[in-house]
Order: sequence, then C-alpha cells, then structure tokens
Amino acid sequence: RGTCLGILSIYNGSMLRAIVIMSIFPPGMFCHYFDIAVSSLSPRLWSSMDKSEKLFSCTSLHNALVIGMCWGIGNTLVRRRLDPAMRNPPETFVQRHWKDVSCGALAIGTSSLIKSIWVHYNPTDMVEEILENMFDTFSGKTSFATWLSSIHPFILGSETDRVSYNHYIYESMRVGISWGITSLFIRRGLNPDIRNGGRFIGKYWRDALYGTLAMSCCVFVKLAARMFLERMALFLANRVDPFLGDEL
Repeated sequence: RGTCLGILSIYNGSMLRAIVIMSIFPPGMFCHYFDIAVSSLSPRLWSSMDKSEKLFSCTSLHNALVIGMCWGIGNTLVRRRLDPAMRNPPETFVQRHWKDVSCGALAIGTSSLIKSIWVHYNPTDMVEEILENMFDTFSGKTSFATWLSSIHPFILGSETDRVSYNHYIYESMRVGISWGITSLFIRRGLNPDIRNGGRFIGKYWRDALYGTLAMSCCVFVKLAARMFLERMALFLANRVDPFLGDEL
C-alpha cells in the first residue's frame, strides 16, 4: 500500500508540476518578479552579472521552488492522506506531518538546485572521462558500457548508445548524491522532532545511503527506458532495426 501510494504521489506531483510551469506560474513570470526583487535588494551584484547567469539563477530557483512545492502537495494529499495508518486520527493529521513534509519539500527543492548548479558549473565531459577511466580499470581495460552491452545487447546497440550510457551513469550518480545529502541534512537534520542534537546522522545515514542507491538506479532505469522507447518508436516509424540502427 505504501509503495503504491508513493508511486501515485510522485505521479500526481509531476503532473501538478507540469501544470504549474505551463499555465499557473511559468518561468518567464517568475524571472520578471525575481529580477525586480533582486535588483532592488542588491543592485550592484545583480548588474554585474551577465544575462546568461541571471537567466540560470532565476530558472533554477523557479524549478527548485516548483519541484519542492509539488512534492509537498502530492506527498500530503496522496501518500499520507490516503493511507489510513498515517491519516488516523484525522484531528491531528496536520500537526503530526507538517514538519516532515515541510522539511522534505525543502530538501527536494534544494536537491534540484544543487543538481542545476552542479551541471552549470561542473565540467561534465571531464567527469565522464574520469568515470570511463575508472570503469576501464575495474573491468579489465574494457569499458563499462561495452561490458554492460555484452549482458544486455537488446538495451545497448550502437556506439552512440554506449557513449550515452556514460552520461546516464554520471547523471544517475549526480541525482542520487544530491538527493541523499539533502535528505539526510535537511529533511532529517532540520526537523526538530527527528534531529535530537546531532544523533540523527547515526540514526538515518543508512536510510540516506540506500535512498541514494535507489534514486540512482531509478534515474538510470528511466533514462535507459527512454532510450529503448525512442529506439522502438524509430523502428515503428521508419522500419529501422531498434538495436543496431540498420534499415530492415
């Protein structure tokens, strides 16, 4: 029941996020008011930034706010409200859950912001090259993607796909690490009901570690499934071999 409600909560949160971005509070509107607010509070700092940095700042903050808000709404109305074990007694529902939901929404939003900053300022190609060298070392001078393709040739086909999987591995690691850090130090560390001094780290580090692994696997499977579905769509549209890229 908890797993099903969790999936439904994430689905509804994603749908709400798309609606908010498309119709209710688009990035352009947020950037307009963000520009007015920051330029009035710190005009010298804001005027010294170039246009691309300003656009990155407002769009990444908008995305973090929307993700955190939609996660909190979905988690409250679906994951907790529909679960009898968490809903009852209804008289104390808000009192029992508002701190965890608020800290969780803040953690999810911060994780999104960290991921955006990581991508914007970190040289992705260099990190992927380091990962490729590590995989070469640990797999006997054979690239990890090639080794993986020997196990699942129906997922990995062309050389382009093998190169893409290096990026997918890095992407999954980036998302998982960002989520794990914010989950431990924000969702757990800022919640006064859980914090208990500094002892929350010893109590919840395993939860953060396994959550990081789960999130990384989830992102990797999602990207792999997207590649597979795109290849199948190409096959259905153009009669191209979905695994080798050759015309049939």
